[in-house]
Amino acid sequence: MTYNIDGHPPLVRHSPLSTRNGTVLEQKSDFKYLGSWVGDSLKDIKVRKGLAWKALNGMDRIWKSNMNPGLKKRFFVATVESILIYGCESWAMTGAMEKSLNGTYTCTLHKIQNVHWSSHTTNEVAIADKIAAKRLQLAGHCHRHPELSTQKVLLWEPKHGQRGKGRPWTSYVDTLKNDTGAKSTSELASLMEDRDVWRSHVHAHWVASSLK
Repeated sequence: MTYNIDGHPPLVRHSPLSTRNGTVLEQKSDFKYLGSWVGDSLKDIKVRKGLAWKALNGMDRIWKSNMNPGLKKRFFVATVESILIYGCESWAMTGAMEKSLNGTYTCTLHKIQNVHWSSHTTNEVAIADKIAAKRLQLAGHCHRHPELSTQKVLLWEPKHGQRGKGRPWTSYVDTLKNDTGAKSTSELASLMEDRDVWRSHVHAHWVASSLK
């Protein structure tokens, strides 16, 4: 999978990539690594949502039981929530993606609480803030450790070349800027280097999330 090549996506190359022994490498616009789709956060989020609903529906007996509500919620966090937000630290997210995740999370919580959709309960749980807090924690840790390979690519901004009409793609750096209010990549780096300031941004998102 390649980036910063004109024509990607879809990928266009006139000569194939190959190893030193001549084996031609198949080129992909996306692939699955450690359980996550790495090329497109939207695709990975859609997969996560489907898997979370599958897990939730498979445990109907638990949700409909007389289990203590607090214990039921802890069980939900350990199972369904962990499936939904697996790999979320690496997601590059738009406002629409955050809204979709918040909506899905709210619906799944209502189900374990036996709140029927017809009750018109509209309180939306901000799981996107919990995701932002986890993303900022990982990003700050990686940036402050130059011995990690991730430190070298954390603030990398892809060049998309020519593209058609529509909004530009949202990068990981764009998402971090949105999480913190930073106006530039250099400002973002400065924030990361100050542990106390960075912790305050992380804490703000934890507070905004209903499940801390």
